[in-house]
Amino acid sequence: MNLNLHRNARTTPAIRQELRESTKSERELAREYNLNRATVRKWRRRETDQDASHRPHRIHATLSSVQEQVVVALRQTLLLPLDDLLAVTREFIHPAVSRSGLDRCLRRHGVSNLSALIPQPEGETQPVKTFKDYEPGFVHKEFTDRFCATGEREPTGRHLFDQGCAHHGIEHRLIAPRHPQTNGMVERFNGRIAEVLATTRFDSAQNLADTLTGYVRLYNHQIPQSEHTA
Repeated sequence: MNLNLHRNARTTPAIRQELRESTKSERELAREYNLNRATVRKWRRRETDQDASHRPHRIHATLSSVQEQVVVALRQTLLLPLDDLLAVTREFIHPAVSRSGLDRCLRRHGVSNLSALIPQPEGETQPVKTFKDYEPGFVHKEFTDRFCATGEREPTGRHLFDQGCAHHGIEHRLIAPRHPQTNGMVERFNGRIAEVLATTRFDSAQNLADTLTGYVRLYNHQIPQSEHTA
């Protein structure tokens, strides 16, 4: 017989059955079995001799169901990594949401795998690639490439940054434009700003300036500036 008793239980299933079937008063049963009257009363009212679950009847979540739907929609439409989505959720939906709680929300709704949400051309599958095997010492740095007036995607050697790399023996490489595996965070953020500008009616120029300032603060101080995505 599989007995699933609470570790602090003072009674066995046999005693619980006796308590239910006895015609004695609660006081007499409490004295006879060395129990308090509340315990006797509890088992006389129960229809089973098994311990009830100690788990909460209702799991409390930080986000409401409506807020969860908004978060899921943001994940699916903007394809935000977990840390980006966390910063946006705290800023505009619920300031107290935790990273682990947001991750559980995405898992419950089946949108935790970001790569699975990215649409693939019909009939094509995304090739499996491994990260490039660099020697230790390579650093990824994002900054403007406006100096590439002619659109070169290889170091020309004429720019001061190229010259500095050459002087220190640093191998300098450029990335392809609009390449999501490298500068996707910047492009996604710029895309969100463009979407807000296209869909929001601002009351004044100051209202527009405040909104853009808020987005800059969000990007610079809340979204982790790293290559790690979820």
